[in-house]
Amino acid sequence: MTSSIDDANEGTVAAEYSSSGPAVGLGGRLGVLGVVSAVLAFTAPLGGVAGYVALIIASGNGVGTPVTFIGVGILVLIFSAGYTRMTQLVPNAGGFYAYVSLGLGRAVGVGTGLLTTLGYLVGGFGFCVFGGSVASTTIHAQLAGEPVPWWIYTLGFICVVTVLAYRKIDASVRVMTVLMALEVAIVLVFDLAVGIRGGPTGRSLDSFTLHSALSGALPIAALFAFLLFVGFEVTTLFREEVADPARTIRRSTYLSVCFIAVFYALSAWCMITAFGVDEAVGKAQADSAGMFFGGVQLYLGSTVMTITSYLLITSVFACQLSYANTVCRYLYSMGRDGVLPQMLGGAHPRHRSPYRAALVLGGVSVALTLAVAGCGFSATDIFTWALFIAGIPLLASYVLVSASIFVYFVQNRNLPTVTVSMLVSSAMALLGLATILGLALANPSALAGRDSVFNYLVPAALLVVLVAGIAYGFVLRIWRPEVYRRIGRRLD
Repeated sequence: MTSSIDDANEGTVAAEYSSSGPAVGLGGRLGVLGVVSAVLAFTAPLGGVAGYVALIIASGNGVGTPVTFIGVGILVLIFSAGYTRMTQLVPNAGGFYAYVSLGLGRAVGVGTGLLTTLGYLVGGFGFCVFGGSVASTTIHAQLAGEPVPWWIYTLGFICVVTVLAYRKIDASVRVMTVLMALEVAIVLVFDLAVGIRGGPTGRSLDSFTLHSALSGALPIAALFAFLLFVGFEVTTLFREEVADPARTIRRSTYLSVCFIAVFYALSAWCMITAFGVDEAVGKAQADSAGMFFGGVQLYLGSTVMTITSYLLITSVFACQLSYANTVCRYLYSMGRDGVLPQMLGGAHPRHRSPYRAALVLGGVSVALTLAVAGCGFSATDIFTWALFIAGIPLLASYVLVSASIFVYFVQNRNLPTVTVSMLVSSAMALLGLATILGLALANPSALAGRDSVFNYLVPAALLVVLVAGIAYGFVLRIWRPEVYRRIGRRLD
């Protein structure tokens, strides 16, 4: 397939991705715990339970929500089998950008890299706005006087995130690890309390029956559940910054996926149990945003509920930080290859961080915040649209990289590392992820939270971005062949 387009499969993989670039690269000594913390920060565990889980119960398959997380987790594990194998074949910190370049060609890799970066940038900005809104509401509820506008808090978050992203990755990971521990702990304490006391209908296992799993709007449930797994690819983006890449990335990926699946399945079951299998769906539909906090107050009291409200602020902040670090590394990788301005590919001589990308991202985020605040948009509207605009390209990127993995394995099926089971699993992952993307495109109103003509214009505009990126890749092939050859290159 790709051999007719470019020389992506000529010679060995090592020859294809020849090393070049600046003398100073990224650096760090992250271990499995640090990388897992960065992945979990993406899902904002407390925010995910308080927001997405209740939403799935309300709009998805109701009391069958726990099984949805387990099923989607199995799909992501199947995808991870091929994904982690690619990390061994392509020691590159470019993530999806690098792997799509290997399987579908460098031009498609450029388009995927730009699409993925846009998705993470918009998503991260959305969480900055959401964090500002949560901080404004929560702090105002405890203090007298006029509330501080959400955008003031948002600008503060952006400044702190930029400083941490500017510095060595270890600093960001230490912050995320502490915040992750606190928010995961408060959710598990709630789960434990519900498990001990039971609910109005006891400790029902109705959630795990086939009838419950297949009830309601299962496709919508699967779509929203998958969005809580998005971000586990950052394990490969930190390749240059971990102590033992081959082992750390593989272990971090599998551990992250398993933890996310079990954590959300357990928390969903406990939320349903807390209100009873007969009342949980109605409660979620009536007040999805307040369902978890209502459960915390019911089982742990008002004081813990107030603490949980403040932990939601730190949860969203950790999510912002993880998004920022991811965007910076995509900008750095493509800048280093020459796809984007090469100044973005500079690493700090002391911190060994993508500091220029961090400064650019911080500047863009500040400008966006001032622009949307000046236009009078509400934080809720901005956050809703940001997640919609970010969700589509990220889902599309997963499908593209899954297709790339499958194509690469088929083209190199004679390699001893490419087994029949690997071919089958990559095909299953491609089919499953393509189905989820299809569900998102077929139900844009469910993802956007409202009916609007923009629900259909946004996917069309994102398709234009992808096609333009691919076209740009072919332009590089003709006019800047030395840059084209570096796309997605190896680091060894």
